[in-house]
Amino acid sequence: MLDPVSSPRLTAGAAAGRWRAVLARDPAADGRFVFAVRSTGIYCRPSCPARRPRRDQVSFYGGPAEAERAGYRACRRCHPREDSMHDQQATLIRQACDFIERAPDAPPSLAALGRHIGYSPYHLHRMFRRFTGVTPRQYAEAVRGRRLRGGLGAGAPVTDAMLAKAGADDWLMRRGNFANWGFSTLDQINTGNVGGLRLAWAWNMELGYQEEAPLAHEGVLFLAQPRNVVQALDGRTGDLLWEYRRELPKVEGGYHNDLFSRARGTIALHDDKVFLATADAHIVASTRTLVK
Repeated sequence: MLDPVSSPRLTAGAAAGRWRAVLARDPAADGRFVFAVRSTGIYCRPSCPARRPRRDQVSFYGGPAEAERAGYRACRRCHPREDSMHDQQATLIRQACDFIERAPDAPPSLAALGRHIGYSPYHLHRMFRRFTGVTPRQYAEAVRGRRLRGGLGAGAPVTDAMLAKAGADDWLMRRGNFANWGFSTLDQINTGNVGGLRLAWAWNMELGYQEEAPLAHEGVLFLAQPRNVVQALDGRTGDLLWEYRRELPKVEGGYHNDLFSRARGTIALHDDKVFLATADAHIVASTRTLVK
């Protein structure tokens, strides 16, 4: 015999909310409750595609076990004892996120992600954005940013030997090396391919004297801006990792303020720190991960 009373007993407002979810076939309500129909003796998940019964025939239960104790049997269309499509897709998106986070260097392509979870790139992209609010590419960039912020201080320290003979991938001092060369030994760009270069990102400079080259180490650019503003940027994406703004004293006279505007390019990298010589005659040292 079917039990006509919802279990546990619900307030009128809670029951009305569940009925609205049933009418809307809301997949987000799946797993929170099931509804049972006395005229058929069947219980369903809220998103079941079957035709909706009259409200006076419906009872609500916390889950399949409660509905079955009341004498109802599971619907063969929506299979309420199994994970819902919403839950299945959420699991797949978690797998896609894990796949992105395990990628050691470059983020996986949409095609690779799709193969990993068994969806086409088009449907994966739509589903990923619906569940996370961002695209797979945006998620991968956020993962890379976290790695840079978390791993920068743990990277290789800048030693005296590195400063004396820096690798081609780094730019550790203002003029490149102690010989004051002022040019890089990188050879990836040449007269044959320079015409194919395209802008990847841009960054606004502070007001004042500019024309300053950043220092570079392990994929991070350390930019010394006018008035002792120091910023760390992700060299691949241009994302700001951190910044430090020196509170310079207020001075009168154009000459001194002009000196403050000229205060740029006075940073150095050594060990795990960034050193700044300020326009008001101080030395500020910080770790490369975060200025304090």
